[in-house]
Amino acid sequence: GKFGARHRAAQRAIVGGGAAAGKRGDGAGQAPLGFGVCNARSIASTIAGSRSERANLSYDDNETTAWTSDGEVANAWIEYRLAAPADLTEASFKFTGWRERSYPLRILVDGKEVFRGAASRSLGYVTMPLKEARGKTVRVELVGATEAKDAFGMTELNEQKNAGTGSNRVAARALSIIEAEFYTHP
Repeated sequence: GKFGARHRAAQRAIVGGGAAAGKRGDGAGQAPLGFGVCNARSIASTIAGSRSERANLSYDDNETTAWTSDGEVANAWIEYRLAAPADLTEASFKFTGWRERSYPLRILVDGKEVFRGAASRSLGYVTMPLKEARGKTVRVELVGATEAKDAFGMTELNEQKNAGTGSNRVAARALSIIEAEFYTHP
């Protein structure tokens, strides 16, 4: 996603679309070489606890699409299999209902827990620090029901129908990811 690419220009994206895909960094405000690596090159495959056939929508660099689990916490997980092992340090997500929902998550790299906590409500992307880990698979799991309430009370739009974040279309016990990106040190 574009916001993720701008706020992480000092790091190299390993997974996810990112607005900087294909740009060569030269220190003049562009992303470093390798930032926003093309999805087809960085992700070998994805699987999910439900709706696996739509899992690719969580990293397609299209903010009008999303992967959403079936509403059962036991099935609310997605696993990204990278094309090559990477030393991951951060995960950045844009979740459906980003302004209204807080998602309790656990993230594992090759089976090792590297993050446990709630993804906060945001105005777009939320970035979570990971315990550094080298691995080839990244699994993101919902560990409980999401909490929904508007954290920002946005009223500045003339057309309130444009203020929606999709929160009303997602069950409280579902994981729904619009875009996912994972980072490592440059």
